[in-house]
Amino acid sequence: MKLLDVAKAALYGIFLNYYCYYVVTGAFIPGGTVLFLALGLLCVGVDVLRQRCVHVGIEVQCWILYAVVSLISTALITLESGDMGFISDIIKYVQRVAIIMMVAYICEREHSIRFGLQLMAVTAVALAVSVISMTGDIQLKLNITSGANLSANDTGAIMAFGCFAVPFAWGKRERPSLLLSALKTAGVICCLTVIFLAGSRKSIIAVAIMVILLLLMCVPDYGRKTDFRRVCMILVIGIAAYLFISRNLLPYAEQTNLYTRLFGRGAEAAGESDEGRIRLMVWALEYFAEHPLFGLGFNQFSGRHGVYTHSTYFEPLACSGVLGLLYLYPYASITIKQINLILGTPRGSYARVKQKELFVYLCMFLFVAVGIPYMYKDAPCIILGTFIAHQVISSEDMG
Repeated sequence: MKLLDVAKAALYGIFLNYYCYYVVTGAFIPGGTVLFLALGLLCVGVDVLRQRCVHVGIEVQCWILYAVVSLISTALITLESGDMGFISDIIKYVQRVAIIMMVAYICEREHSIRFGLQLMAVTAVALAVSVISMTGDIQLKLNITSGANLSANDTGAIMAFGCFAVPFAWGKRERPSLLLSALKTAGVICCLTVIFLAGSRKSIIAVAIMVILLLLMCVPDYGRKTDFRRVCMILVIGIAAYLFISRNLLPYAEQTNLYTRLFGRGAEAAGESDEGRIRLMVWALEYFAEHPLFGLGFNQFSGRHGVYTHSTYFEPLACSGVLGLLYLYPYASITIKQINLILGTPRGSYARVKQKELFVYLCMFLFVAVGIPYMYKDAPCIILGTFIAHQVISSEDMG
């Protein structure tokens, strides 16, 4: 077995430990995360030494620098209080950057982003199946909390990411397999079911954004390459999906968290939740104005309020001030690069369709970031590593 295959297996182990094994057993594999992370780093490290060449893009450089600066600045801020708990938080953040680097490196070495998409798809489907199997009554409220910070919101976000990754992670466009297409459809249905159970409004909106953007940006391209066999396949799968949903899911729709939060008894509580999150974001801006250089210190907002700001864009500003731009800049960089790749790819080509599809994925990802602080989460690392690798690979091909 190749070193990178072992590294891949280790990365699968990390995410399945968090998002599958824990959900089913209620406990983590003893020392599993440390073991899998160390194994992955060892294999990737040996491969880097063999290659004697490694690409570390500006995005990863910014995140590494952010970790170093956060360690120093937060230590200065908390020097008098003696509270050194932030060190473990920064170590976890560094571990997440290491995952980003490993995903990006493996994809770049293979000159394909299949692994990144497959890792996200497997994680999402494994979590969805675990949740559904552990929820004996589909009407029960989904409320998963674990040492992995796996809340209903996090669950919904992973399901939304899975709704993109599952259809695009496997198979050939020109010769789609009916069996594989059916399995993909089943995976997407599982992800959507869990979104309804979790009651994550931002996640279902993210899926809607994905569908609308794919229709607007890619349907003309899909139409040019559609043949009779594919149309028949789509019709068969569509009818099967409709029958499954109408008979097995719709009868429970009014009892799901999503329905009750949008239209039922949970709507008022959901409105109060929105007001609370807006208030947290306002406080974050106030802290940024009061402490513009260093902020409150890494992960110190939750220390004051017991919760995060619930936003990737406000959290680093509140906790790190202008230094938080080191964390945010890579998101802008990735977005600009993806737009340039679309504009630089010949019209009507398969490559351009692929670039547009990935841009839709990025838009969905950035939308979900409004309500989840990615810097403290693990699953977003897969997507960030995949995009960094994709843009390096595409730039090489175009160059």
